[in-house]
Amino acid sequence: FPVTIGIFSKVLVIKSKNYVLLAAGKDKFKTKGSALRDQKSPQKIREFKEEVVKYILEERYDELIHLYNKYAVEIMQIQDIAPWTKKVTITEKILKCEGHELLSKEEKKAKGIRANEFKVYDALKGRPVQQGDKAWVFFNEEGNLSVVEDWDGKYSETALLKLLYSSLNIFKNVIDMEKFPKYQNKGKRKDLEVLVEEQKDN
Repeated sequence: FPVTIGIFSKVLVIKSKNYVLLAAGKDKFKTKGSALRDQKSPQKIREFKEEVVKYILEERYDELIHLYNKYAVEIMQIQDIAPWTKKVTITEKILKCEGHELLSKEEKKAKGIRANEFKVYDALKGRPVQQGDKAWVFFNEEGNLSVVEDWDGKYSETALLKLLYSSLNIFKNVIDMEKFPKYQNKGKRKDLEVLVEEQKDN
């Protein structure tokens, strides 16, 4: 990765081109790399990754499961979807997806229309937008994308739990991922529901 000049008390390499620098004598750390600094990802996911970094730097490995569970429980009880939305930029390719539903997979491929683009196009539902505009999207109950303006209190818990797990998996080279349940899977969902009920009782 690019050379960074300075004196650091800790350097945490997550994976290629993604690392954390803790300056000597300071509490604040700097993160480098797209996996750690993806500003398009939901606010809550960015906060989660920052907390994971902090726990690792402080060698609080045993507490990571409690942090993970805290965010998983929150996903099951979302009242405001905004912090869980992802920012997308309207591109020329997205605008050219009009009529994509009439095309076969082969025709879409030939035209260079990708799923990531037509899913955003569908979420807009014909809203007047232009290239360069921003939109904030979330996973609706069917697991498809919807814009935040269409939030009706329903969303895909499974999609967000999968996103939470994949965000933690970024750190698989420095933490034991086998300790963290895949709550997005039906077999583990009951365990999470128990945690939700325990929180309500408290």
